Amino acid sequence: MTFFKSPIDERLARYDHLIVHCTATGPNKKTVDAKWVDTVHKKKGWRGCGYHAVITRDGEVQTHDDGFKARPINRQGSHVGGCGPGWNARSLGVSLAGGVDRSGNPDCNFTDKQYSALAQFIESFLDAHPNPKDVKVMGHRDLIHITRSSPKACPCFDVSEFMIDRKLNIEDEDSDPVEVDSPMSLPETYKVKRGDSLWKISRLFGISVDSIREKNSLDSDTIKTGQILKI
Repeated sequence: MTFFKSPIDERLARYDHLIVHCTATGPNKKTVDAKWVDTVHKKKGWRGCGYHAVITRDGEVQTHDDGFKARPINRQGSHVGGCGPGWNARSLGVSLAGGVDRSGNPDCNFTDKQYSALAQFIESFLDAHPNPKDVKVMGHRDLIHITRSSPKACPCFDVSEFMIDRKLNIEDEDSDPVEVDSPMSLPETYKVKRGDSLWKISRLFGISVDSIREKNSLDSDTIKTGQILKI
């Protein structure tokens, strides 16, 4: 499956980054798609949906080329403005519906169909890009870390690990204003849930296990359900 003009889509030449986001909506929220995002972003004063693609809960990839209200591929998006000047111009943004639980806390709750669609979208992007070896694919939180911007959990999973698991073809390299206060902003504390581990919590928020240990003066990796951890 391809989502771009083949064999090479020259519109992609301007992008040296593909950034993965989530919409920060719950898994039970009805109809989170490009049209929904377009409405939300217009209410913020933007020109419409800031993402170039939106992946719905059932795995549909919605782009402007296919008639959906996503940002046109040849137009600058509005999805990483908080990372500093120039990043929106050089980054193509794709967002998965979901990313928070019923209480509004970050949660990696995406469907298998969404993950499969994301893998296909990334592969299609790299296949159609004029210079795929110059492209870096990462999560929003990874770009935030690089630019030392206000930390967020978005998209609530490690994109580099996802690409390795999916055997996507990319070399491993070191690695409009947006609202600062959102469900994706890192909380000051986190209440441990049943089945949690320090590793799982670190993957959720994009921080290291050592950082969690240090902030909470933990001598081991043992944690208990209901325990409050500093993030």
